Amino acid sequence: MMDTIRPLPVISTVQVDHKLFEGIMKLTKIFEPITISKTEFKNRMVVSAMVTNYCNEDGTPTEKFMAYHEHKAKGGYGIIITEDFAVTRTAGVSKTLAGLWEDRQIEPLRQLGGTVRQGTKAV
Repeated sequence: MMDTIRPLPVISTVQVDHKLFEGIMKLTKIFEPITISKTEFKNRMVVSAMVTNYCNEDGTPTEKFMAYHEHKAKGGYGIIITEDFAVTRTAGVSKTLAGLWEDRQIEPLRQLGGTVRQGTKAV
């Protein structure tokens, strides 16, 4: 059974810092499209790489790995940077790191790239 990724709970505050709110409102450009080297991104939000250890020991992605990255893509980010990939079986920082040392590891990641691009522009 695949583990599900749940959204974080919403945390609200009773008191609003109006100066902070005004500062945040100046960040509205973060939601505007931007073009970088002829590639247009739907907004300027970027999610950085995070190692999940959601892959099998042979470097192939699990359903949890695929769901995690699909979830990020649907979250509205303009750019997603996936995570570390081991280029040899012994190069990874853990046994369950995504791998790119065998051709058979490429196709599932290609499929993930296509799925992620439906929600965002770059991987």
